[in-house]
Amino acid sequence: MATRIRTWSLTVGPTAPVCSASSSPAAEVVAAARERQARYIEPTAEAEADWIATIRAKERYNKRFLGECTPSYYSNEGKPNERSESYGGGPIEFYELLRKWRAETDMADVIVN
Repeated sequence: MATRIRTWSLTVGPTAPVCSASSSPAAEVVAAARERQARYIEPTAEAEADWIATIRAKERYNKRFLGECTPSYYSNEGKPNERSESYGGGPIEFYELLRKWRAETDMADVIVN
């Protein structure tokens, strides 16, 4: 019997849809792993390299702005990192990318039996 994982959020207001959208892809991977009785979830080296390439191709980073900004968490206390390592395509594109990956693959690149 497969375990059903429900996603929910205690967050209310404008961030609630983001929390729900963020948790659904992870829950679907965990559910698929449980159905397959996988030992663990771990990306292959190729999947990891592909994801890093995707992130870097889409990153938007304004090092100059962060360097001139008030020191904070986001500017690494006034010493911005060389790369942002954040997806820069926006949330709609990001969630569509994840949806497409789940729909078009069997997740074998992250689920280890």
